[in-house]
Amino acid sequence: MKHLISSLKTFQANSVIFTNLVKGFWLNTESVLMRQSQTVYKEIYLSADELLLETSLWLRRLGAEAPYTLEDFMANQTLGNVKPDTYCGVEMAMHLVPINKKIIEELKVLSEQAIIEKEFALLVHLNAATKKHKEWNWYLESSLKLPPNPW
Repeated sequence: MKHLISSLKTFQANSVIFTNLVKGFWLNTESVLMRQSQTVYKEIYLSADELLLETSLWLRRLGAEAPYTLEDFMANQTLGNVKPDTYCGVEMAMHLVPINKKIIEELKVLSEQAIIEKEFALLVHLNAATKKHKEWNWYLESSLKLPPNPW
């Protein structure tokens, strides 16, 4: 159970980083597609914040403290320095895709740990989080594709 709780704390910390990164993108995007970028980023960070709360509740349900200080989040996160050097909405999407994919991989491992610990109710939350992150990955990667050349 200790390993599951530790991994859940890492997911929580990475979710804090991810949510705040996307919120920063929403606040700071500057490009021709600013309104479209803001719409997508706002949808992502609001949903990500709901998932983050549920992750924190699961830590409490498992008898662990739900970290809540910036120091705790920085100690538990595995994403590193994620701040991009751009305000372009498209470049921000390019920056976010590998971070989001890392979280998806982390969720797969976390789900396996929940199965080993027979915490099947936790899987409902992890599946919902995986579904959302995969959906966001689809949004982000699709927004980076160029339309077909009509000529």
